[in-house]
Amino acid sequence: MGKRIFYFIFLLVISSLAALGQDKGVFSGQVLNEQGKVVPDANVVLYNQQWKPVSQVHSDSEGRFLLYLPGDSVYTIVISFLGFENFAKQITPSERNAGTIVFQLKPDVQMLKHVEVKGKFKEESGGQVSTIKIDPKIPKYLPSAFGDFNKILSTAGLGVVSNSELSSQYGVRGGNFEENLVYVNGIEIYRPFLVRSGQQEGLSFVNPDMVADIEFSAGGWQPRYGDKLSSMLSVKYREPKNLRGTITAGLLNNALYLENSAFKKRLSIAIGARQKSSQYLLKTLPVKGQYKPKFYDIQSYISLDLTKKSRAAEYGKRTTLGLLLSYSKNKYQVFPSRSKVQFGTLNQVMNLTVDFDGKEIMEYETFQSGLVLTHQFTKRFKTEFIVSGVRTIENEGFDVEAGYKLYEVESGPSSNFIPQLNAPLIIRGIGTNFDHGRNSLKASIFNFTHRGYYRLNSKNKVEYGYSLTKEIIDDQLNEYSFTDSAQYITLTRYINTTVDLDSWRNQGYIQNTFSPDSTHILTYGVRLNYWSLNNQLLVSPRLQYGWIPTSRPNLMLRAAAGVYQQPPFYRELRNFDGIVNTNLKAQTSYHFIAGSDLKFMSWGREFKFISEIYYKYLTNVVPYDIDNVRLRYYGQNLARAYATGIDFRVSGEFVKGEQSWFSLSFLRTMEDVQGDDRGYIRRPTDQRVTAAIFFQDHLPNNPTIKMYLNLVFGSGLPFGPPENKNFRAAATAPFYRRVDIGFSKLLSMQDKEVLKKSLFESLWLSIEVLNLLGVNNTISYYWVSDFQNRQFAVPNTLSARFLNVRLIAKF
Repeated sequence: MGKRIFYFIFLLVISSLAALGQDKGVFSGQVLNEQGKVVPDANVVLYNQQWKPVSQVHSDSEGRFLLYLPGDSVYTIVISFLGFENFAKQITPSERNAGTIVFQLKPDVQMLKHVEVKGKFKEESGGQVSTIKIDPKIPKYLPSAFGDFNKILSTAGLGVVSNSELSSQYGVRGGNFEENLVYVNGIEIYRPFLVRSGQQEGLSFVNPDMVADIEFSAGGWQPRYGDKLSSMLSVKYREPKNLRGTITAGLLNNALYLENSAFKKRLSIAIGARQKSSQYLLKTLPVKGQYKPKFYDIQSYISLDLTKKSRAAEYGKRTTLGLLLSYSKNKYQVFPSRSKVQFGTLNQVMNLTVDFDGKEIMEYETFQSGLVLTHQFTKRFKTEFIVSGVRTIENEGFDVEAGYKLYEVESGPSSNFIPQLNAPLIIRGIGTNFDHGRNSLKASIFNFTHRGYYRLNSKNKVEYGYSLTKEIIDDQLNEYSFTDSAQYITLTRYINTTVDLDSWRNQGYIQNTFSPDSTHILTYGVRLNYWSLNNQLLVSPRLQYGWIPTSRPNLMLRAAAGVYQQPPFYRELRNFDGIVNTNLKAQTSYHFIAGSDLKFMSWGREFKFISEIYYKYLTNVVPYDIDNVRLRYYGQNLARAYATGIDFRVSGEFVKGEQSWFSLSFLRTMEDVQGDDRGYIRRPTDQRVTAAIFFQDHLPNNPTIKMYLNLVFGSGLPFGPPENKNFRAAATAPFYRRVDIGFSKLLSMQDKEVLKKSLFESLWLSIEVLNLLGVNNTISYYWVSDFQNRQFAVPNTLSARFLNVRLIAKF
């Protein structure tokens, strides 16, 4: 393995040995604000000596731009951006080809009292409500079980909920984890279908080593994004310019990342590989046995600049080609042996002992790819063409016999110290459960997307798009379960179905962003969606508005309203018995959101406070029950629902130089299911209170020694006995409480004279205590019956306290 890595690095170095030179007449610049942060999409105009415009470009995501200067004349460059003063500079022939020159914009003092207010609003969200930017460096160092990218969202606030350290899934503002959009470089990403529990999962798709930009919206997003009910996550992968890489090693995960460029930096390559080693953590679960999980993936993003040199100064990167490749393979095996759980109340303590025989095997293999061609036809018109595909093969097999004994134990104030008081007192039940399954799913999804961007004038920008998707799904289910309790054998579940689906989806949108000045921004548009399987045409209008009062330039007020409709995917179509309802209609959610962003100064540093209130009304709802991370749908449009709440988030440098944030959310989501005569009841995702903290600190005199704290709290979720409509949401689970803490030391090899020639640039070593408080959080319930056929809900808890060690080496 070591030799392969060495050879790969050697090839990348060789590929980039070609000298990089600049053609005569090329001027390179970078636009920053006074805090040194990049200003993307700044308008850069080149004028000749008669003050006639020669060319116009916009700075890219890193604030950089290129201009081509014909002849040997003197030119004037003018840089402008909403919220900043125009910047003008003369360029003489001697200043050409002088490397990258940095331009720092000053604030528009007529509209701003603080330097950064309007420019930063524009940078961070462009007036979008419920949208935040996240530092792409933080997910890499966040203390979590597997270094999963999605865990940063559980602390980010805005109603995000994630109640399992073993899973990468999350819900937003009363929605479930199948209601979230995820894009990587404009390509929609899909999650596996058959996963039942968090321990069966691999890692989320996004590789944190490769991330350059993160944008997350908790609702009210623009028409250009797709048709889901709850949230949108958009990630951009890096386009490197130089050779660099990282090696991550730990008890629970390992990773390798390499990046480089070639052909005078016109070609950039980023490759990341990850391996998840969860067996050590799974040994802390209440179910003992042999756990043999294996997960790995490899991803690559390749970007090629096809722009002619003569057009580079006028258009920047006029034509680019991006290729995303991803392959993942997961095989989860467990041979359970025994589980012993104590539960109940102070007055009645119960003990359940289960002996297992059998095994579970779950494996999936997924390949995703996408090709993105971007071309700037004119200074005002830009297009994107995307061709992408997904192929997944998933197999699930299990034969598990579980013999259980349920008994009541003697309890009292001293039961923890007097062993005999925990001895069996009364046997309440004895029985056996047997579960058998042989399931397989094969899915192929092919997509073509075209997007266009047209700047009508300085105040209006029009965007449109169209996509065509082909879906082919082949699913085979073969499951049965029976119980042997009180000398009675009962068949509790039997499914034997084969489903083949072949359908087309057509989607389109158009929107306009109107910004008459730097204090107002309005985005409005409509989205269309048609699915050939149920022949339903969806029309979804959406509207956003942002306003910065001239009397309060550090405040932005935002509002959004729109229709968000989620056409059913395969999982929603299938009910508890495996029957597929091809006439199922799309679920519809009406979003109404209002909020504010307040910038303020404290301790000489800038902070940001976000507050939002929202109301969502849902129709054509497909009810579902949650079992661990498995959603079991009813397969019919049986309900109406609503979700309302308020979110708060404050972020900034509570410790100088270290970003931290605190978030607090209140939620109420209810549904009214036809035929149960119960009116509105709590939805499975009704977590009334959620609080999260991500906090960084370092030693005052030694910033290379840091502390990372990740705290999540969630109030109890509703639950009830499975497949029983009359008792859905009849009980409430305990609170979810989790604290992960990490302590790290950064060793810079360049600081030591003897190590200046070392292969590594730096070493980062971290010791983490996961689940610091040792809380036994409940993820689901195992239902057993006693001799009187009374059912007991036995908690299925998550992992215990665990000491993890990680090392990140950069080169």
